[in-house]
Amino acid sequence: RRQRQMCIRDSLNGKVFDGVVFPGDVESTIDLTHTDTTLYYEILDNWVSLDLGITARYFENGLKIEDENDSANLDIDSIIPLGYAAVKFDLPLTGLFVGADGNIIKYDDTWIYDAKATLGWESSIGLGIEGGYRYFDVQYDENDDEVKQTIKGPFAGLFFHF
Repeated sequence: RRQRQMCIRDSLNGKVFDGVVFPGDVESTIDLTHTDTTLYYEILDNWVSLDLGITARYFENGLKIEDENDSANLDIDSIIPLGYAAVKFDLPLTGLFVGADGNIIKYDDTWIYDAKATLGWESSIGLGIEGGYRYFDVQYDENDDEVKQTIKGPFAGLFFHF
């Protein structure tokens, strides 16, 4: 599970969202919390790893807009299938690795690009640390509901590989 929440202050100047007219300044919160389930086939598994598969991504929340008088919500609450690919290069006998992985889908006016590049180290017992750069771009357009959001930047993490 990964958290992607962002709060933005803006002015809608009389625009309507979810049946509510917002006359001026608003605060919007976008929460792209999601859970992934990925099935993949390991094409290569030596010092070079290559995986291809499919991910089912369940978005749990959405967008909330509020001012001092009103609030309105757009719940995404959807399962979206994505193509999955990952590549990893291990530096032999060191535990160091470099890799990249991503999930992608595009249909109609909806797309999700979620990719990361990683540099890390894994111990002989499977405990490791990694860091890198992630780019997460979502455009969701369904039944007059629309969300456009890009989140990008560095990340760091701990993992246990079993």
